[in-house]
Amino acid sequence: MNKSKNSAPDYHILISVVCLIILGIILVYTSSYPYSYRLEGGKYGGVYFLTRHLVFVLAGAILSLFAYRIDYKKYDSKFFIGLMIISSIVLVLLLKFTSLGTDFGKGSRRWINVGGFSFMPSDIIKVAAVFCMASYMSKINLRRRNFQNIVLVPVSIILFFTFLIYIQKDLGTAVTVAGALSIMYFIGGAPLTVIPPAIGAAVLGIYLAIYRNEYRRNRFFAYKDPIKNIRDTGWQPAQSLFAYANGGLSGVGIGHSTQKFFYIPEVYNDYILAVCGEELGFLGMICIVALFSVIIIKGYLTAARAKDRYGLMLASGISSLIAIQFWINAAVSVNLVPSKGITLPFISYGGTSLIIYMILTAVLLNISKSANSEVK
Repeated sequence: MNKSKNSAPDYHILISVVCLIILGIILVYTSSYPYSYRLEGGKYGGVYFLTRHLVFVLAGAILSLFAYRIDYKKYDSKFFIGLMIISSIVLVLLLKFTSLGTDFGKGSRRWINVGGFSFMPSDIIKVAAVFCMASYMSKINLRRRNFQNIVLVPVSIILFFTFLIYIQKDLGTAVTVAGALSIMYFIGGAPLTVIPPAIGAAVLGIYLAIYRNEYRRNRFFAYKDPIKNIRDTGWQPAQSLFAYANGGLSGVGIGHSTQKFFYIPEVYNDYILAVCGEELGFLGMICIVALFSVIIIKGYLTAARAKDRYGLMLASGISSLIAIQFWINAAVSVNLVPSKGITLPFISYGGTSLIIYMILTAVLLNISKSANSEVK
């Protein structure tokens, strides 16, 4: 009788994610304290956002335990993929055409609010995109190598899910998903002749998305010179750069940031890395980069060691999502790219995003567990 031994997940990924979540709890508390204190009127010690964040962490941990115990191969079914596609379409319809969709006064209708609980459909859709692409690409070698199977269908999957997110006026997440799916496509066996036109189409698409939208266009010009536009669209990136400058090599110490006092709007979300740079300094930033690097590198190694193509594609997709979203968030905080409104995985305050990435990590750990198992 065959028995598996040494069946353990990749503890490098697990420990790195746990460290980032713990650091995230600390940074959410210190960065959100002024906002919580003002919201509570000073009654509860400025812990409003911290309390909610801890609830999300607990929910994510519970759901992750369930996800880890499910064999990742069970996701590769027509029923599950169909459910993912239908759910994505329904969520977009609810967002765009019902009163459940809301913008919370931020100008972009990106959230669905049900009974006080809100979430971003784009977070769900990017998960659906990775699972659908993994399912198709895992079987691509079983199909005839013609234009339809090798180019038309994979590219259509990428465009479909990118479009579903783009129409929510969420360019940052659309770029993240398009990038992750494209990496999966090329790892899965895309023809090399597709690469030049794909890069050209991507550059043209981003150019048109920015310059045909006045808000994005203004943000782009603010990114080019935030100090010049500091009284307008350049305020947020300029204040983020000031935070890094204040932090220096070793930081000003946990809880001693000055930029979190309403200089950076909602700093506990998209720009939480700026608070980390100010309070923990360059050395603290190096630690965060190192932890993310471990997760990403070990994630791709897990993909390479997977025992089947579905595990290869799914692990590649999850690792790519984490890598691209981390890079975009970090690049925005140091003004390397225009502001995108994307959270930092495992660290930023934001219920849906945090829970989703914790669940995806559990799936990645399940793949690594299968890859590490030996049969005797």
